[in-house]
Amino acid sequence: MSIEDRLRGSVLEVNAARVSLRAATQHRDALIIEANADGWSLRVLAALAGVSHQTVANVVAAGASTTTETQCRPPV
Repeated sequence: MSIEDRLRGSVLEVNAARVSLRAATQHRDALIIEANADGWSLRVLAALAGVSHQTVANVVAAGASTTTETQCRPPV
């Protein structure tokens, strides 16, 4: 197999890994948002998810900004 073929194959592998990572991250974020809504603390969620509490706070804030409730509010 030529270097060109191997490089093209590698590009396909990287792209597939990106898609998988994006899906896994979205799933993790959905679980973080759900657990936070159930009362779990940011720090506990961060420890479970293996990320910082600030990352969890960012995920929760981003999730809150896409809810129907915030979309219906008039701009400030």
